[in-house]
Amino acid sequence: MTDDYLRRLAKRRTLYTGETYSQAHRALEQEPDGGDPIPEAHNDTQRRLECAVMAALLRSGVLPIRAVRPLKDGLEIIFDRESMDENRVRVFLDVVRYGIVGGPSFTARGIGAGVEILGEKSSARLVLRKVPWPSFRMALDAHVTGGLLPVSADPELSGLLRRAAVLKTAQHLAWAAARRECAIPPDVKELLTNPMYGLPSFRTGGLAASGETTPRRRIFALLVGVNRFGLTGCNNDIEAVQSYLRSRYLDAELVVSVLIDADATRDKVIAGFREHLAAAGPRDSVLFWFSGHGFRAFVAETESVSSGLVTADYTTDDPKGLHGSELVTLLNDVADRTGHVVAVIDACHAGGTVGSEQLVSSRGAVQQRRPVPLWAPMPVVAEPVRFVGLAAADAREQAYEWQNGYGVRRGIFTDQLLIAMEQLGPSATYRELVASLRIEALAPHQRPVLWSANAGLIDQPFLGGRVRRSTSGTTMWRAAGQWIIDVGACHGLAPDATLAVVGGDPSRRAEVSQVRPGVALVRPVGWEPHHDDTFHVELVRNAMSATEVTIEGEGETAARIRAAIEIAGLGRGPSPYLTVTAGADLRVTTTTDGVRVYAGPMDRPAAELAASPVGVERTVRLLERISRWKQLLNLDNPTTGIRDMVRLEILRGDDEVIPPGPDGVVRLGYQRSLAPKVRFRLHNMADRQLYCVLIVLTDTFGAHTTPLHGAWLAPGDSATANHGRPVELDSAPGQRLHRDERFTNWVKLVVASEPFAVASYDLPRRPEILNATSRSRGLAATPAPISLTAGTLLGSRAFGSLKRSPWDLDADWSTTTTNIEIRR
Repeated sequence: MTDDYLRRLAKRRTLYTGETYSQAHRALEQEPDGGDPIPEAHNDTQRRLECAVMAALLRSGVLPIRAVRPLKDGLEIIFDRESMDENRVRVFLDVVRYGIVGGPSFTARGIGAGVEILGEKSSARLVLRKVPWPSFRMALDAHVTGGLLPVSADPELSGLLRRAAVLKTAQHLAWAAARRECAIPPDVKELLTNPMYGLPSFRTGGLAASGETTPRRRIFALLVGVNRFGLTGCNNDIEAVQSYLRSRYLDAELVVSVLIDADATRDKVIAGFREHLAAAGPRDSVLFWFSGHGFRAFVAETESVSSGLVTADYTTDDPKGLHGSELVTLLNDVADRTGHVVAVIDACHAGGTVGSEQLVSSRGAVQQRRPVPLWAPMPVVAEPVRFVGLAAADAREQAYEWQNGYGVRRGIFTDQLLIAMEQLGPSATYRELVASLRIEALAPHQRPVLWSANAGLIDQPFLGGRVRRSTSGTTMWRAAGQWIIDVGACHGLAPDATLAVVGGDPSRRAEVSQVRPGVALVRPVGWEPHHDDTFHVELVRNAMSATEVTIEGEGETAARIRAAIEIAGLGRGPSPYLTVTAGADLRVTTTTDGVRVYAGPMDRPAAELAASPVGVERTVRLLERISRWKQLLNLDNPTTGIRDMVRLEILRGDDEVIPPGPDGVVRLGYQRSLAPKVRFRLHNMADRQLYCVLIVLTDTFGAHTTPLHGAWLAPGDSATANHGRPVELDSAPGQRLHRDERFTNWVKLVVASEPFAVASYDLPRRPEILNATSRSRGLAATPAPISLTAGTLLGSRAFGSLKRSPWDLDADWSTTTTNIEIRR
C-alpha cells in the first residue's frame, strides 16, 4: 500500500468515523493490505454489544458521539458530553444497564475518563470515553447481573455505530431509528453505498432506488396546561411533552398547538379539537394532552355524577369546565377521520374523562356538589370510546404533582410516563408503558388507568403502529421493599404458587408468600432481581388442583398429546392447568382421521382438530383454555364476609327487573329474530365502597368483561353497568341457533374491597370450538384457579397503599353467579 493511497484512505475514513486524520492514518497502518478500511465487529458478542449501545443512543434522541475508533478487539467511542443534557445522560445509562450488561458474562470498570465493558474471556470490548464512571456505576447499582442481551446482533446497527459520523442531522437519526419504514437521506445513501467504506449489506443493493420516498406521517398535538388553584407544574409538563415529541419523532411532521393558562379556556380547547385536530388525515396520529385540575360534580341535565377538566375560565360560581362525555365526543369525532388518537389526562378524576367510568349512578363522592350545567349542545349520553385514554387516576381518585430528582415540579403521572417512554423506546405498547409505571411508590392512592373500547389499540405503540401482544399479562415489580405481582385471590391464585420470568432463564422463579384479593407478595428464589426492574411472569405451579383430562386412544396422536401436555408449561415444563387421568369429564378421543374434544357428558364434540403436529399443539392450547374457563366459572371465596353485599339485577328496558325462576335461572327469549338485550344494575348494601367487575361466560368457552371492566360502588349506592347501555346476549359468532334451541350465559359478579386487574378474565372465542356446552345436559366443572396468562392488563396495577402495610388490613372478596338461559 503506497503512502499516497494510505493518505487518501485515511482522509476518506474520517468522514465515517469522525477520527482525526492522524488517528485514522495510524489505524490503517496496522491493517493488513487488502483489509477493510472500516473493519466490522469481529464476532457475534461484539456485534450484540454495539447494537445495544446504538439502540440506547437512538432512544436518547441524540447521537452525542464525537468519534468512533474501530479496534481489532472491539470499539472505542468518544462522546461529546456538551450535546447531552443530564436527562438524556440518565436515559442513555438506564438503557445501557438494561441492554448492555444484562448478561453475567459482561463486566464493567472505570478507566480514566470513561468506562470499559468486557465480554467473557475478552470476547468483546467496548470503551466509552467521556462517560463518567460514577454515573455509570450508579445506573448499575454496583451490580452486573440480570438476563440475556435483549438486542439481536444486527450487522447493520453495529455497522452504523462504527460509521457514526455519517449521521449528522435529525433527519439522519430518524432514518437510523426506523430504517425499514423511512426513506434514506440522499447524502447518507451516497456514503453507505460506497463500495469500500459503506455498509456491506448496502453495497450490494440493500437500499431502495434513490427516487423512492416514503410519505412523512404527521402528528397533530393539542397540548393544554393550566396552572391554577395551587398547581405549579402543569406548564412544565407541557414543555417536557413538546421536548419529547421533537426529540423522538424526528421522521414525522409535528403540527402542535399549545394552550397555556389564560389561553386554555373551554371555548379555545373545543376549537382546538374542531379546527386544529380535525385537520388530521387517515395516515396521521393525534395526541391530546391535558395537565391541570379535574373536577367531579353532579350534572343536573343527566342527574348523574360526571368527571371533567378545569379550564382557565372555570370558577366555583361559573364552573365552565369540559365534561368527560363532551371530551369523549370530541375525541371520537377526531378518531373517525384519522388513523390513531390518544388522550393523556394528568388530572384528578381523570379516568372519568376518557370514558372508563362504566357505572352510571346519581350518587357518590363529588368534589363540586352544586349542579353543574353543560355549556355546549353536545351529546351527554356515553358512547363507546374509539381512542386510547391514558389517565393519571381513577374517576374517584386524586392525582398529584411533585418536584422530581432534577428539581423540576411536574405531575407525577406525566413525569413517570415520559421516563417510561424514554426507557422502553418507541416500540413499547400502551399496555407495556402503563405496566412499567411506578406511581404507587410516590402516590399510593393514585392508580393510573389505560382505557379503550378496542383492546387492539392498547397493544399498539404510543401514537400508533403495529399491534404487538405482550408475552404475559402478569407483572412483577418492587414497591415498599417488597416484590409484588398484579394477580391475587380474585384471580384464583393460591399461596405457595410458583411463577417464572417470561423471556429469560426459566430458572428465575418466584414463590407466592401472601395473597390479597388483587395482588400478592412473592419471594424470588435463587436470584437477586434489580430493584428497579419490572418482570413479566407466568404461572408454573399452583397449589390448587389442575383440571383433569382423559386422553382416549393408544395411537401416535394420543401419545403426542400426552407428551405435549408434559412440556406445555413455561420452560418446557408440565402444563400447570392440566393433569392426565382416567374417567375425566374433559376428554380427548383420537383416531387416524383427527382429534375430538368433549367437555362434559355431550354426544357431540366441542371441537374437532387435525391429527397433525399443529393439530396436537392446538389441542393442548384448547384444553388449557377449557380448563381456564371452568376454573373461572367456579371461582369463589367460601370464607368471605361480604357475600351478597352487592345485589345484581337484570333489567329489560329501563327499569323492568327480570326475576329468576325457582331454580335461580333467568330465562329470556328472542323477539322474532332479535337477540335479547338486558341491562345490569348493582346495589351496594354494605357500609363501605366495593370494587365490582362483571364477567359474562358463554357456553362456547368464551368470557369477557364488556359490561363492567371494574369500578367502585359507594356504600348504599345503585348504578347501571356498561355506561347505562344494554348488553346483547347472543349465541357465539359462527354458532347457528335453531328454533327452540337454548343456550346459556353465566354472569359472574366479582366484588372486592380493593381494585384488581381484569384482563385475565377475558377469553376470546377460539375458531376451532364447534359446539356449545349447555345445549346438551350441562357441564361438570372441576374447581381450580383461573389462568394468570389468559390475557394482559387492561387497566393498571390495582392495589392499595403498599407503604402502609396493606397485608394487615381487612381485605375481602366474593363472587355471585347468575345463569341466563336464552331460547330461540
